[in-house]
Amino acid sequence: MSARLLIIALDATDLRLLQRHIGAGRLPVIAALRTYGRFKTLSASACATDAALWASFHYGTEIGEHGRYHDYLRLQDGRHGLAVQNEQQRDAIWDELSHRGMRVAVFDLPKSRAPAPINGLHLTDWLVHGRTFSRPLSYPVELAEEVLNRFGEAPHSRCDRICEELTDPQISQVCAHLRQSVSMKRLAALSYLAREPWDCFAVSFMEIHCCSHGFWNLIDPGHPAHDPARSSRLGDPSVEIFQDIDRALGDLVTAAGQNSEVIVFSTSDFQANGTVNHLLPQIVLQLNKFIWNHGAASLLPRSNWGVKMLPYNENACALRLSCIPRISRAYEAPPDGSRATTIKELEDILRKISDPATGETIFEAFHRPSSDYAGVRSHCLPDMLLVPRAGVFPQMVVSPELGCIRGEVPSWRLGNHRDGGFVIARGAAVEAMIGGVDSLAQLSRGVSNALLTRPLLT
Repeated sequence: MSARLLIIALDATDLRLLQRHIGAGRLPVIAALRTYGRFKTLSASACATDAALWASFHYGTEIGEHGRYHDYLRLQDGRHGLAVQNEQQRDAIWDELSHRGMRVAVFDLPKSRAPAPINGLHLTDWLVHGRTFSRPLSYPVELAEEVLNRFGEAPHSRCDRICEELTDPQISQVCAHLRQSVSMKRLAALSYLAREPWDCFAVSFMEIHCCSHGFWNLIDPGHPAHDPARSSRLGDPSVEIFQDIDRALGDLVTAAGQNSEVIVFSTSDFQANGTVNHLLPQIVLQLNKFIWNHGAASLLPRSNWGVKMLPYNENACALRLSCIPRISRAYEAPPDGSRATTIKELEDILRKISDPATGETIFEAFHRPSSDYAGVRSHCLPDMLLVPRAGVFPQMVVSPELGCIRGEVPSWRLGNHRDGGFVIARGAAVEAMIGGVDSLAQLSRGVSNALLTRPLLT
């Protein structure tokens, strides 16, 4: 059949890596789309998580509006749980198109809330990175079981935050599973694309995302843990996976029809991982002791105010300034208007934390999401994001105020997200649209506008 608009998400696919393979002639389909279409880089929010980036695309709103900075948050009823539980009544881009009478297929986009009835089909959590639910879910309900029966369960993945170093045979096995995943997604997407004419058919490929988390030291020669001998022996594990995806894209574009408009996009770029999360509980404990014992210019000594850790990706430390009740201490709020001043003073303390092995400070950037981003949910975001240097996993840090802090370094994954993303558009409407697009939320709104201003399928 056909699709007026075909959307293909290359989840967390690094632009520099993509360009390297295009330059080597390995990705003819993506290269042609870029040459004969229009290309635009995107700017992800600083150290944004997958959960935040995908929510921005799904709902067409920035993080200060949707408020989903992590998969698990405090819910509206006060409990902690899956962030998507707060979003079941929120319309996504596909709901808006469905309400306008369009036939829409949402085929396995990551980090989606549970499917609800739409004019079409919606599958989630089959072959995605970082599943939200324990099993694939769908509308119609029977779709998920049909996909599993026809195309199979997801191959085993080793894409965890803590991952012991793999042997050469294990690396080969993981790459084989990722290639199998591409094949499964290709066959399934082509099958459902062929069922009928679609106004919009959206599908994602997660395999470069997983490959980059696990094997960035083999992919990037500049990685601190790069082993030239092993890289020479094993090769770049992304090459064959990328080539499989490129061929799948070619088949999907052909199946969508010569009049189909096409969007290919990525949510973020990649770099060497770096974290101090194994030291963060002790850092926060010492920081709160310092506040309570010594105070700061904006906080009275022995006050009840301190910082709490929030769940986040390991490549950024998320903190919130809040009241922390303590035994036999009366509640003491900070003076009016002192919140920003307090955060700055705490940042000044944290900026001086260094690695005694190198003498370098461990944090390269500081962000304040709750005050930097506008929106009705901005107050729910972290007050501070501390970004460690790429490739840094300190065993010990020192601070003039906090003293010496030690901790065992786990086997953290070797690659992690960095700001970035891109979009490639082919077709008059989408090429004109992406000129004003800088973020995933803007891309989502642009897609919706581009479809809504054109006639429906007949």
